[in-house]
Amino acid sequence: MRNLFVLLLLCPVMFSIGCATIKHGTTQPVSIDSYPAGATVRINGDVVGHTPLVVTRSRTEEGTGVVSVEQVGYEKKDQQLRQSLSGAFWANLLLGGVIGMGVDLITGAWANIQPHEMNFQLAQVSNSTPNLEVAPSNSKQIGVEIDKTKDRLDSLKKARDEEIITEQEYKAKRKAVVDAL
Repeated sequence: MRNLFVLLLLCPVMFSIGCATIKHGTTQPVSIDSYPAGATVRINGDVVGHTPLVVTRSRTEEGTGVVSVEQVGYEKKDQQLRQSLSGAFWANLLLGGVIGMGVDLITGAWANIQPHEMNFQLAQVSNSTPNLEVAPSNSKQIGVEIDKTKDRLDSLKKARDEEIITEQEYKAKRKAVVDAL
């Protein structure tokens, strides 16, 4: 009788949530890095920060789109974020049934965002004519570029201090940021 009571209590819980929702949730971190470091990162045209960077993306269609990485003096690079089927979604066949699959489909937990790590190798622009579209045109813009560089260096130092990157990686990325000035 007691086992039947426990089973009756667990059934609504088991059938009200999907396996993928439980296993990995409805958001996913995406790591974005570049050489040289400190490049501006845009997702679907919106600036989200500077490399190295980790952004949290929705597993729904909203989490997809085009990642663009650009830096003055380097060619812009783009890469697509897309959805792929999560293996956890199929666990619903064993544990969550059709209801669990439905929950995962509604919440977006059925998907993984791919790629989850992006590394951009930016090629230096070979012509000597500055790109007037991105080059600072007045002292206020130059001040903004200096602030961005300081933020990039602070971000790298924090990543090193938190042991996200090694001392060697820190020195290489720091050199790339300083060389880009």
